Amino acid sequence: MPDVDIVRDKVTRKFQRAYEKLCKGDLSPEDLSDVIAKALRNTLKDEGRVPCELIYKALTCAFNSGDSGKTLDMDATYCLVDHFASTSEARSRYLAIAVDALRAVFMQVENLDDFDAFKNSEANEYVRRVLDADFLDRMPLTGHQFNASSDDIERRLQAIRIRFESEVDLYVKQIARRETTLGVRKKPRKRALLTDFHDVDLSNSNIEDNGGS
Repeated sequence: MPDVDIVRDKVTRKFQRAYEKLCKGDLSPEDLSDVIAKALRNTLKDEGRVPCELIYKALTCAFNSGDSGKTLDMDATYCLVDHFASTSEARSRYLAIAVDALRAVFMQVENLDDFDAFKNSEANEYVRRVLDADFLDRMPLTGHQFNASSDDIERRLQAIRIRFESEVDLYVKQIARRETTLGVRKKPRKRALLTDFHDVDLSNSNIEDNGGS
């Protein structure tokens, strides 16, 4: 299966608003992170769901049918992927991303008996490759919108890095656990704690009653 073609100068449709906001620089780092994370989340749930489920189906079958009963065979996995893909509605572009991620994980992971670790590595590789293929690697090298410079873009991406990485890690854990991108949820924002005065006894407070004067 061919690698994914990367077309510079044009991010995919779901990431267009994220790219615009990244260039414009009118959002806080927290809000900018949320906009990019939402685009990634929607891409994974829509275009990325079927390829993800196909890969995990093949992995499960290959793991359970190994000679030891509990190991992964690379060749058997690829054969199963091809078999399931032949009858699948998966978009070829995102299936190619998923297969490339699978290939990379097989090259990286040493213990093929640890199925949970392998699933987590596959999810991590897949999510990050989708982000690269649809957004990061598609942004133009120069000539950004709103006259943003490459330094501006890099500085804003660095400002959201910690929060955004935390969001991606959450997606990876959800996908690996459920073996699908369907239902991937964002991390809730921390809200400022508000004091609840309903149960506070004010009868002995030092508030002076001046008769309303």
